Amino acid sequence: MKYPILLAVIIAAGVMAACESPDKSDSSSAAVKVGQDMVTEAEIERALAGLNAAGADKDKLKSTVVEALVTQKLLVQEAKKAGLDKKPEVALDAAAAQRQVIAKAYAESLPGMQEQASTQSVEDYYRQHPNLFTNRRIYRLQEVQIEATQDRLPAIQDQLGKSRTLGEFVEWLKSQGLKGSIAGGVKSSEQVPEQLRDRLAGMQQGGVVLVPSDNGISVISIAEVQTMPMTLEQATPAIKKILLEKKQKEVLEAEVRKLKQSAKIEYADGYAPPSSQTR
Repeated sequence: MKYPILLAVIIAAGVMAACESPDKSDSSSAAVKVGQDMVTEAEIERALAGLNAAGADKDKLKSTVVEALVTQKLLVQEAKKAGLDKKPEVALDAAAAQRQVIAKAYAESLPGMQEQASTQSVEDYYRQHPNLFTNRRIYRLQEVQIEATQDRLPAIQDQLGKSRTLGEFVEWLKSQGLKGSIAGGVKSSEQVPEQLRDRLAGMQQGGVVLVPSDNGISVISIAEVQTMPMTLEQATPAIKKILLEKKQKEVLEAEVRKLKQSAKIEYADGYAPPSSQTR
């Protein structure tokens, strides 16, 4: 566990470091001095706040974060000695990281971004999505991904109906020069792509559905299914999260539209999106 956390802290702290101006902190705030540099208490607290580490040993986690930041300082010092911070691609990445953090801060400050859904909204969402909650199911699915053009679909559908097992079907695919392999897994209703969820909801064990994919066709078979509903109380945290994310998306999209309408944006030849008009 230590190495992934260490790496995550270095990366996350590195993004924040891209937004820092030269360190003017009072040396009294230094938790660790690293040569002429320092790791400050504020840096440690910020890095800890960015970790999803519920239930972790706080002292061990803090120690890991401190060592990660020390490591980062050492790496930055050596990078500067080697002149890597002057390389164009590094400067571009640092500027991009800075823009990302500042843009995120602005987005989070917009009115409505933290607006929680009402009890009525949660109840309405629960009732409107029975296949996610009251009719929620757990599937054991088998999937055959087939590399084929759409004109082969009729023959594939015909053979699928004749085959007694997916294994037999895969053997037929091979005999036709088509690539196909079986993969399987357990998924709950909310883990199934939305466009497939309602189709599976009306099927029982042994049901098969064909889905067009980027490289051909996917055959999805229900090997086993059981109903496992969620009560409104159980579903409320997930619904609140869904509705909050939906609200945030709407608020941000509205703000971006407003900003684009009021800004003067001029695209050079070859860079304008198809639907845009240069102002």
